[in-house]
Amino acid sequence: MNVSIPIAQREIVGEIVQTFDGRDLHADLGVVKDYNNWAKAQIKRARLVEDKDYLRRAQHGALSATGHTRHEYHFTLDAGKPLGMMSGTERGSEVREYFL
Repeated sequence: MNVSIPIAQREIVGEIVQTFDGRDLHADLGVVKDYNNWAKAQIKRARLVEDKDYLRRAQHGALSATGHTRHEYHFTLDAGKPLGMMSGTERGSEVREYFL
């Protein structure tokens, strides 16, 4: 399975870990639901813990359609596995098959 999501090193609670931008996963999976609602729902669904499984950062100067500050989510690689497997898209099925 070919994955082309860029990986970055980020600090989470004093430890450097590999992370990726949730928007990249959202796009790679072909999810049609808007990104912010999708990210929040998946965090809840997978029972991810902020500052352990992901980082949430305000996007300075960027506002949503409702005028609220937009946020970016950076997930650890371990957190990304269940997100991909639970997506329900065709690409999500490929991810699930790969890990199973």
